[in-house]
Amino acid sequence: MRLVHQLRRQGIRTAVVSSSANCVSVLRAAGIDTLFDARVDAEVAGRLRLAGKPAPDTYLKAAELLGVSPARAVVVEDALSGVRAGRNGGFGLVVGVARRGERAALQEAGADVVVADVGGNVQDGAHIASMDGTWMAVVYGLAGMRDHGGDLSFDPRLAEGID
Repeated sequence: MRLVHQLRRQGIRTAVVSSSANCVSVLRAAGIDTLFDARVDAEVAGRLRLAGKPAPDTYLKAAELLGVSPARAVVVEDALSGVRAGRNGGFGLVVGVARRGERAALQEAGADVVVADVGGNVQDGAHIASMDGTWMAVVYGLAGMRDHGGDLSFDPRLAEGID
């Protein structure tokens, strides 16, 4: 959970998106329920009739609750359906977490970048949804940095409406 703590110290708003009906209990049991500004889980999705992953509905709701445009938010996800949801939702950066070495499948599903670990979160099974304004969004999203097996490339681009 180091990444989430670091983001919080920097004032970056975070949300947790989960298809679990036990999300609140799990967050409380882990003592991390206060680390997220918004939560969109099975209970919220059911109440609001939001489609599940790979539909982007739950991620889009999280971005809305955070007050951020999806194009300026980051989805961090280890499941292929979650990566597809982030891509389908038009998020500025979709980070795939290869917990089981499925790098190629995550890239094929739409991940902009695939990492093996996110600040020690892989061991905790963390899913960090929207993280507006992070360094990764700038470097990977706006600067278009990609890691091709150790060779870096850049494809700078600005989202619509940014001059």
